[in-house]
Amino acid sequence: MPSDAITALAHRLHSNPPSFPCGLHAVFLRSGSGPSDASLASRLERAISAQLQLLPAPSTAGNVSVSVTVESAGGCSSSSSVGSRWQCSVVTTADLVLGDEVFDELLHSALGSGSGGGSMVYTVVVVEIDDAEEMRVVIGKHRHAWLVGKVDEAKAVSGVGKVFVNYFMNG
Repeated sequence: MPSDAITALAHRLHSNPPSFPCGLHAVFLRSGSGPSDASLASRLERAISAQLQLLPAPSTAGNVSVSVTVESAGGCSSSSSVGSRWQCSVVTTADLVLGDEVFDELLHSALGSGSGGGSMVYTVVVVEIDDAEEMRVVIGKHRHAWLVGKVDEAKAVSGVGKVFVNYFMNG
């Protein structure tokens, strides 16, 4: 390839990086019997999508599909089936006492294998624990992470977006 063409390609890739489609599935595991209806999952999906628009993610700008599952003792509900491989009732908040490595493998089994819709799906699980003092972030080894703690909805949405961009998209 001529050096002019290589230079032009480098400039074009720098100014307009390629965009890879991927999915983000957020799972909210609640310890209580709070609501887990589809309207809550849809509201959280919209909030996470809006949060992602605010965060710098040049490799995925505008090309991320978001879905949300909310699971509690009151049931399990999802905002959409896009990218969702979550198997309800396989993992609970009580499973955290088994340790991070065991919880990581439990999440892997609850998520199944493969990718949804031909794109890479990353999962961030928010595990609500009432007696935790602060939020803790753990990155798993199977394209998923989890946030543990007692956090309000806005902080959880922000945390999901930051984990997705900082750890999955930026490596």
